[in-house]
Amino acid sequence: MKKQMLSMILVFALVCLLLPRAAMPAIAAGGCRGEGLTEAEQPDGLPSIDFKDLADADKFQIIGQESSLQTEGVGVNMVSTRQGIEHAGFYFEDGHEMLQGEDANTPVDIVRVPVGGDWTATLHFTFDPGSSRGYYEFFGFYAMQGADWQNLAGIRGSDGDIQDFLRQDGQITSAYNSWADYYLTSSAEHWWRIEKTGDSYICSGSIDGETFDLFFVLSGTGIEANYLMIDAYTGMSEGYTYVLKELAFEGGEIPVEPVNPFVDVKEGKYFYEPVLWAVYHDPQITNGTDDTHFSPNKICTRGQVVTFLWRAYGCPEPGITEHSFMDVKAGAYYYQAMLWAVECGITAGTSETTFGPNKECTRAQAVTFLWRAAEEPEPESDECPFTDVKPTASYRNAVLWAVENGITNGTSATTFSPTKTCTRGQVVTFLYNAMEG
Repeated sequence: MKKQMLSMILVFALVCLLLPRAAMPAIAAGGCRGEGLTEAEQPDGLPSIDFKDLADADKFQIIGQESSLQTEGVGVNMVSTRQGIEHAGFYFEDGHEMLQGEDANTPVDIVRVPVGGDWTATLHFTFDPGSSRGYYEFFGFYAMQGADWQNLAGIRGSDGDIQDFLRQDGQITSAYNSWADYYLTSSAEHWWRIEKTGDSYICSGSIDGETFDLFFVLSGTGIEANYLMIDAYTGMSEGYTYVLKELAFEGGEIPVEPVNPFVDVKEGKYFYEPVLWAVYHDPQITNGTDDTHFSPNKICTRGQVVTFLWRAYGCPEPGITEHSFMDVKAGAYYYQAMLWAVECGITAGTSETTFGPNKECTRAQAVTFLWRAAEEPEPESDECPFTDVKPTASYRNAVLWAVENGITNGTSATTFSPTKTCTRGQVVTFLYNAMEG
């Protein structure tokens, strides 16, 4: 077997480089609008993660982060939790599985890395044997299909066995294998390896990083992994302490299609592609409200909308540093975006002394921000089908431009509903249609 692996995936930022990015109509490069984004050269295969290097923190996610922590020069410290992968995706009551879906248990402190194609992955980790507080404790390294925890294949080890863990459509099977030299208590350092070919997985291990022994082969699982998962699970209140050192790859492909981690973003919804575009855009325009929810129906504020717009333009550095708004504090997440938006004439605030960052953003305001960012292009036609958009309305040209360019339609054939508030799903859809349409 191969001893050395090439490298790991560039999580959100590099995946998004595979997505096409067209300029918004009439955008000028440079100046207030920024100089745009350049395409980075794509690496061959999946590049690696050095968990000891904080610069690699954007190459993986810690789902439900509570106790796990990445430390420079050390790695990612993981303490085993009762909310591991074995129980993820189910709701438990008195130890019995009761419900699935949105009411299911939320996993805690699980490391997730996107993958694509066929690959060989080697995980180097250490642990503190003295940290044990009881029995029924496991460390797992799995390939997973989808984001609902129902289909996984890989290695699960404990202080008394190595298991071939398989979960297919929610049903778990695992066999206990006698590999005494590779029990977690046998050594302070371990290297576990998974080789993926199609839906089959060859699993092996080493205690020196040089010589690997075959544990087992999981063939024809029906699982086409798009994630690698690492977790530490215990039936006790406290468990082992593990430290992730490195995840190295040979082969593999950066996923061409973004993986959808959100249970409330279903394929077929109007915001499905815009949400994934926003999450995988470089730079990221917005993430979910938590690891598995985007909250597309949640209302957007003015601060959020100008921040999304600023990020869509590549986070250009504002040329001003002063403002007159009493309700905007330095260090707020929207601060740089606000300065940029004011400098560019995208918005002037709700008054001379207020920006209204927490005020709900309306449909008229959202399309006006987009129109001004596009340098106020003149609509091709002055005819307006909407009875609630008056000829004297300040946002009239923005509405006409947005409808002509397919950014948004009215709420009916004769109404635009300019004062209706915008949701997160609607705002990222407006942005997606403007930038990619």
